[in-house]
Amino acid sequence: TESLNFILADAVIDGDVPNNKITISWNDNGAVAIFPVVPGIWRVFAQRHNEDTSDPTLEEIQKCVDELCPIGLKLHDPTWLSFFRINERVASKFYDGRIFLLGDAAHIHSPAGGQGMNTGMQDATNLAWKLALVTKGKGDAATLSESYQAERHPIAEAVVKGATDKLHIGMTKGPLMRVVKDLAVSVLLHVPAFRKILSHQLAELDFCYDHSPLTDRTAPWLHAHGGFASGTRPRDVTLKDSVGKSVSLWKRFLQPRHTLLIFSGEKPDAACVQTEELIMLCAEASDEITPVVVWYGDEVPSGKHSCEYLLDPSAEAHRRYGAKGLSWYLIRPDQYTAIRCQPSETAPLERYIAKYFKV
Repeated sequence: TESLNFILADAVIDGDVPNNKITISWNDNGAVAIFPVVPGIWRVFAQRHNEDTSDPTLEEIQKCVDELCPIGLKLHDPTWLSFFRINERVASKFYDGRIFLLGDAAHIHSPAGGQGMNTGMQDATNLAWKLALVTKGKGDAATLSESYQAERHPIAEAVVKGATDKLHIGMTKGPLMRVVKDLAVSVLLHVPAFRKILSHQLAELDFCYDHSPLTDRTAPWLHAHGGFASGTRPRDVTLKDSVGKSVSLWKRFLQPRHTLLIFSGEKPDAACVQTEELIMLCAEASDEITPVVVWYGDEVPSGKHSCEYLLDPSAEAHRRYGAKGLSWYLIRPDQYTAIRCQPSETAPLERYIAKYFKV
């Protein structure tokens, strides 16, 4: 909806400029950004405050650096000089019938924050497993298609807005904005809590699918504030395999199927029968769900097992996932929680399987 004009150069730089960090320098007249591209080459870009659309000269870029960067950098031997215009837009709808938009076709914004590629990849990850179900004739095609719009469109709007805000803060000139930026760098970026919030925001780890038609929050959950709610992204925990080797729980989610994560609870001996019932339900889902059992203690229970058992001797996974007793999470292929249940019941899982995995 708004266009901003920029000029850039990829060039060799003489002077004290880091080769492993982004450098942003500003004063009352604007800002310039410099970051390494390949060894020995840096990309420099600055805003052009007129409507000239021709490619810049190296002299124009050098003038911006001289005015805005006080450390005496000298550019030479450019490999690329270019003008570009930033458009900030989000498509009103991400799908229509058999046509889906994702990546730059669905949303485009400034490179501030470096989130464009990640957002597009997450679009693809979100859509791929749903299309796989549809092409197999499983689930409700309309609901699965609509869920792509419901889940990804609000995130695209949030990312574009965030990139716009970052760009204006970083590049806008004026004494008031300079005070704001000086304060942010000198104070906020040195506060660990703020840095954590910013890193999670840029990594897009805090987005959730609360209002998705695929998010089921009707199943009981005994401890309202424990674990990871349906629609949110769970986190990793280090567990032990059956021979005592340390393994990552998160890596169990990195597959093109759903993962049924079953927690035995702190009294695992009482969980064996119900655990097997849940595993059998997965077998009825036509290979669309892989069960993984997190077993409290340091020894796998005796008997024949038809899935992987991971050991949680310190109960760290149980605590982090809020699993006080026998409970389960259904994790989607894009690593979001579809539904969770505690105390364990099979009926909510049966309903979910019937709706999304049956032919």
